[in-house]
Amino acid sequence: RAIAAPGTVCKYKTMKGHAYESAETWKEADTHEKAKKMCDEDDECAGYHLHGMIDNGYYLYKHTNGIVNSKEAGDFVKDFVLYK
Repeated sequence: RAIAAPGTVCKYKTMKGHAYESAETWKEADTHEKAKKMCDEDDECAGYHLHGMIDNGYYLYKHTNGIVNSKEAGDFVKDFVLYK
């Protein structure tokens, strides 16, 4: 498991209407701040998204996960916000 140095800070691009595609959740957090810190400090983390239908449902994903948008996945992801 690759871990970046504690306190590492990354910049993320915000993409509304996009989501990581995966059948399983790798890691999850209940706040944006926790999700960002967890992803910042783990080299395996490619980014995370806010689930559009679950309040405070932030899910982290590895570099091997693809990204879909609302055109590909339909209305299901229209309210998701992806941070990459």
